[in-house]
Amino acid sequence: MSAKKVSKYIRQQRRERRRAEKLREREAKQAAKTPKPQRSPRNPQRAGSKKHATAAPALTGSEQTQATGPAPRHGAGEQPSAGAQPSAAAHHSADHRHSADHQDTASHETPEPTPVLEGLAAEDSQRAPGSGTRAAAVVVGLGLIAALAGSAGFDLTRSSERAPAGLAAHSISAPAVTERIFCPAMPGQPDSITDQGMLTYAERDPSATSRIDTVMLPTGAETDPVAQWAELSQEGRGSAEDAEPGFTQQNHTEGSVLEIQPPEETPENTPEDPRARRVTLATGFTYYAESGPLAGLAAAPCTNPQRNQWFLGPEVGSGAMSLLSLANPHDRPATVEITTYDREGDRGSTGATTVLVPEQSVRSVNLAGLTTDSATAVQVHASGAPVAAALQSARTSGQEGLGVELLPAQTSALSHVMPGVLTGADDDAAQLHLYIPGDQQATVELQVFDENSQVPTEAPGVFSAEAGRVAVLDLGGLESGSYDVVVRTDVPSLAAVRSPGDGEPIITDTGVGFDPITGEALPEQSEEDPAPDFSWSASAAALSPGFGALLPRAASPEEDEAAPEGETAEGGDAVELESQLRLFAPAEEDTPAVVGVNLRLVNTYGTSTEPFTVELTPGAGLTLDAEELAERAEEAEIGEVAAVVVDHAEAPAYGTLITRSEDGRFTATALRPLTRGAQHVPLHIGQ
Repeated sequence: MSAKKVSKYIRQQRRERRRAEKLREREAKQAAKTPKPQRSPRNPQRAGSKKHATAAPALTGSEQTQATGPAPRHGAGEQPSAGAQPSAAAHHSADHRHSADHQDTASHETPEPTPVLEGLAAEDSQRAPGSGTRAAAVVVGLGLIAALAGSAGFDLTRSSERAPAGLAAHSISAPAVTERIFCPAMPGQPDSITDQGMLTYAERDPSATSRIDTVMLPTGAETDPVAQWAELSQEGRGSAEDAEPGFTQQNHTEGSVLEIQPPEETPENTPEDPRARRVTLATGFTYYAESGPLAGLAAAPCTNPQRNQWFLGPEVGSGAMSLLSLANPHDRPATVEITTYDREGDRGSTGATTVLVPEQSVRSVNLAGLTTDSATAVQVHASGAPVAAALQSARTSGQEGLGVELLPAQTSALSHVMPGVLTGADDDAAQLHLYIPGDQQATVELQVFDENSQVPTEAPGVFSAEAGRVAVLDLGGLESGSYDVVVRTDVPSLAAVRSPGDGEPIITDTGVGFDPITGEALPEQSEEDPAPDFSWSASAAALSPGFGALLPRAASPEEDEAAPEGETAEGGDAVELESQLRLFAPAEEDTPAVVGVNLRLVNTYGTSTEPFTVELTPGAGLTLDAEELAERAEEAEIGEVAAVVVDHAEAPAYGTLITRSEDGRFTATALRPLTRGAQHVPLHIGQ
């Protein structure tokens, strides 16, 4: 059913509805002057005049209520009493429905019903009378969706004074629209920033690099996705370049936007085919600097523009810096309100600001001007156009960087699972940051698990949290290692964990020595403390087929094309990163004794291993280290692993990639959906 036919049908329905309203007004005036005798309920077949029968369309349930008043209600199986005879207007409305159904068939160009409409109409006709009316309401809903392309996720609910029919929600495919994915700019120190958000960066350290890795493949269709990359900065949008399918890499210093176009309509690839809209897409941004004030490792997925976003824990205060970038890749301006909340609650006007982000541009906000407490929740609300927000946080001591991170956006929920939290480095414990939106106090349950079972911490297991204020708890008393943190609240909450690292020493080979007794050659090794860094873990989503993540990879500083592969112009080795996969399944009442998760490893050519099963014990974490991932890839002869993809999970399970550099810096990225495709809109049809 084409959008043109739907629009034509909607216009015709509106015209007929206006004629019906005028007809009802005339009938009401006539009835006030000359009351008509009531008809017997035994003779309902008598139709109204031919003029009336052909002038009015079928009325929806709400229109019937407005015309005749609320219908009498009866218990189940109860028959109307003799005194509760239907009025003449009610009979007239019923006759109109009968006549209008034939009239539509004979004289109107009715769109061909889709399978969804046919199924809905068939189901509805068994539940209550007037199924043709509700089918027409669905067609009107389709027209509204076609007119509001891109606003998938809204509810179309028909208001009525009568009780709802009790229909289950039905979903239909929304029209394919252009999808925009934004990747942040390379982190840097602000040299200056204006009230309008115009930012000038200080000179970056020569070791600082950033890289964007992308995999984009069609799913279930032969047609390659049509997409383009373009740099997006505060000066505007740069020239576009085609985004090639498969695994690709970009090294943009500015922010970058990837636009994926909806498929063109062809005989082999029509928009009605949902497979043509699905795209396997994963984008990963990686930053690494070995020295300088922003030394550290940070990785994050590129994100879609949103209307409302939350962040927890920006680094502020002495030796800290947090910059919030707001990207608007749309053709209309966005007005963005930034509001902060700390341990004392809403900071009021001193902790809030409004920024205008012009179309196709980026603006920045220095959070040091809004808050002085690292225990802060930041709300970003956009109107006019959605924006992609990225929060860069760093901490320094003089000119020595102590870590940098791209903070993940938060989502309010009743349960939060954060796998793979590294802690236990000396007395520097991981910290749980918690915020309760609204005005209702929350009861919080906190659990921490290692690779064997739940473990005690110095933090309370159950406690209360005030609404509107940020709470921070140290997860002290844990040995060095990787842990899984679970937080449950009785009201929606935001939660994230700041990880200082596990403090494991860096072991390097320094040469070859000899055993003093046997004379056998032995490797000599040295141990060093890891470079300082920190990372943030937000609530992960339960794994489903199509979840996954790209393994972060760092770019080499200014590689010389004439230099041997893997060496920079200065003759040094390229930066190497190693990733391990942490998986965790919570222990619930209905969780099986063993939770199987089927995984695939994929290389940069799109070749994957056969699915292999990892068995999880509920309530205990499991780590697949970099060596095990490499061995599985070697056995499958696919070479270097570029991505991890989930095929199936038997019960709720969660996953995070923990990536480390050779000097011990680290970052964490949660597994998330990779497949983008046709969006579905729920339609709730009232009687």
